[in-house]
Amino acid sequence: MKRVLVGYDGSKPARRALQRGCRLLDSDGELFVINVIHELPAGVRPGHQTEPLQREEQGRLLNEATALVGGQGQQARTIAASGDPGRAIAEHAEAVNANLVVVGTRGLGLARRLVLGSVSDAVVRHAGCDVLLVR
Repeated sequence: MKRVLVGYDGSKPARRALQRGCRLLDSDGELFVINVIHELPAGVRPGHQTEPLQREEQGRLLNEATALVGGQGQQARTIAASGDPGRAIAEHAEAVNANLVVVGTRGLGLARRLVLGSVSDAVVRHAGCDVLLVR
């Protein structure tokens, strides 16, 4: 693959997705790693501002991902985003012209998926390129 975008939140499935993304990347390809701070729609939460601690954690996670990628002898461009995670990942995949999006899936049960939503389901629905789900 020439351009791979990996969603990364620090979870075990996200780490496996990052490893898989590295393995699938062509030697001359570009790897992008995105972390999305989930923000609720305006009006749902007063203030609707991203907390500084969330930005700090986001930076830590992106640095962690960069180090993991570097440990495999590769480089990654990082993307710090906010909003609805599934939509943001799909939108950034389009923006970087990704050939593939790789995301981890936690295997939430039906009830939890209905209440919390599934980022991986949303990415599959909204991405304009292939999506690989990694457990």
